[in-house]
Amino acid sequence: MERFLFRKIQVWVVLVLLFLGLLGVLAFGVVVRSRTLGYHKFGIAGDIAYALASSPDTLQKMLHPYDRMIAQHYRDPRFPGRRGWEVKTPASAAAVDGYLLLSRYDGDARRHIVELVDLSTLETTHSWMPDSDALFDGFVQGKEYNNLPVDAETFRILHPYLMENGDLIVKGNFSPMARVDACAKKVWVNSDLFHHSTERAADGTFWIPGDRDPAELEHVPPTYYNDSLTQITEDGEVLYSKSLTTILIENGYEYLLTSMNAGYSDDPIHLNDIEPVLEDGPYWKRGDLVISMRHKSAIMLFRPSTNEILWLRSGPWAFQHDVDVLGDGRIAVFNNNMRSRHGGPVVDPSNDVVIYDFATDTVSTPYSDIMLDADIRTVSEGLYTFLPGGQLMVEESDYGRILFFDQDGKIALEYVNGGSSGVPYRLGWVRYVTREYGDAALSNIRKSVCNDG
Repeated sequence: MERFLFRKIQVWVVLVLLFLGLLGVLAFGVVVRSRTLGYHKFGIAGDIAYALASSPDTLQKMLHPYDRMIAQHYRDPRFPGRRGWEVKTPASAAAVDGYLLLSRYDGDARRHIVELVDLSTLETTHSWMPDSDALFDGFVQGKEYNNLPVDAETFRILHPYLMENGDLIVKGNFSPMARVDACAKKVWVNSDLFHHSTERAADGTFWIPGDRDPAELEHVPPTYYNDSLTQITEDGEVLYSKSLTTILIENGYEYLLTSMNAGYSDDPIHLNDIEPVLEDGPYWKRGDLVISMRHKSAIMLFRPSTNEILWLRSGPWAFQHDVDVLGDGRIAVFNNNMRSRHGGPVVDPSNDVVIYDFATDTVSTPYSDIMLDADIRTVSEGLYTFLPGGQLMVEESDYGRILFFDQDGKIALEYVNGGSSGVPYRLGWVRYVTREYGDAALSNIRKSVCNDG
């Protein structure tokens, strides 16, 4: 053995071995990169190479497990031990009417569920628990999830929409979309990839951010996020789909994509909300769209019928989510107030709701003090709703918390999506439902054979 270990080897043999080793490393890299981009042309060899390349990350996760469904930022969950509803101001809470379509991850059941909560009693009147593995069998989630199959344990039902008959429109973030009935059984599935908000237009169709093939664009790699504006019917048929990158270029805004960062970005836009205009106004027409582009801190008004960007503004909102049309020439924006710092992103000083007035070209922030006092500071996501009774609802998405403020800025109700483990879990973008609409849907739900009482 000693003679074998210390025998002399000719230099040319060493060079050949080094050359073959280098070729092997390059080939391995090509196979792994192809598999990472979602291609499967190398078959099982690609799967094996990907698994080997992922082994250090897999080992790290085994030694230091990270639950991506815990509501936290930089592994810093808030509200430990908190769970469920808390009435903060009884008189104000009693004035909150309607329903909440509560989309949340159940940390004990290890799956996402949707509940219709009666806000007058805080009781759950119906629950949907779609089997995402069966619903999306054979489909994958997008590049954000490494093009892997849908996994029920990590699937978020993001911004579901309740139909009048008790059905739900559901999707994840960069996943296919489905309609399920009151029993959470499949009505239809659209295998395209959708993400972020789901908003209904005046004609009954839905506008949803989509994900088009980046190959239709020039000079971008397969990893480019080719966000699209997608219009879909309640039966799952796509009526309109166009790349937002293309729209910006055609309207003279290419500089937003290529000239606002020091380096190239695969996700220069980050489309996170498409808000349809429901009625004609002095600055828009029914059918126009108000669009939020997070990574440009920009809001724009777009007319699909003519392919025109009518108005676009960056700031004073920063990395915003959830834009709504208020009427009277005003829009409101959930301002994350996110700032990129050396140590990572921070909210400075808190989230806010900014109201922009087209008539005067001015902004106002009437909710700054109450949101600062409540320490609302979700770095990503987040939404708000003005209720018919004048209250304000806010979802602090990163930390699994929902707040209802009365007209005087006092917290009426608070909800934390906590589990028995003592930590909060993620929400899926909740939606306020009026009493009239919720009652009608609930009446139809109770006629179903899966009635849960």
